[in-house]
Amino acid sequence: MLINLVDKDPDVIKAVADLWLTVNLEVHDFVDPAYWTSHYDDVLSAFHEANMVLYQEDNRLLGFVGMTGDYIAGIFIEKESRHRGIGSQLLTYLKSQHKSLTLSVYSRNSQAIQFYKRHGFQFIEECLDEETQEREWLMTWTTT
Repeated sequence: MLINLVDKDPDVIKAVADLWLTVNLEVHDFVDPAYWTSHYDDVLSAFHEANMVLYQEDNRLLGFVGMTGDYIAGIFIEKESRHRGIGSQLLTYLKSQHKSLTLSVYSRNSQAIQFYKRHGFQFIEECLDEETQEREWLMTWTTT
């Protein structure tokens, strides 16, 4: 079930931040883990202001997407729930709410790049994430 998070319950925000950290450590294993753990408190604070759509089953958080305007800050799905269409459902919902979307994805995250391409996102440019020193792709989707 998709939930547009309006009520910023501290326990829910902590669960979202915990999932953010877990997924980043798993998926971005090419980035120093200390980078993610050192940003946890800042992300936890930012989540109180961010627009988020959660995916839950039986009151259990399985995934979420964080947004700032038309920018997708990230889609995060717990490991056991990947490849079940949850990310696709989140993106489909966002596309129904926005005329265009942009995001950045690490160029070494080939699975995510293929996922976004399947959903109509196009490569715009490659840049460098100054903090991690990793290459990123800027991608965009526009309604047709």
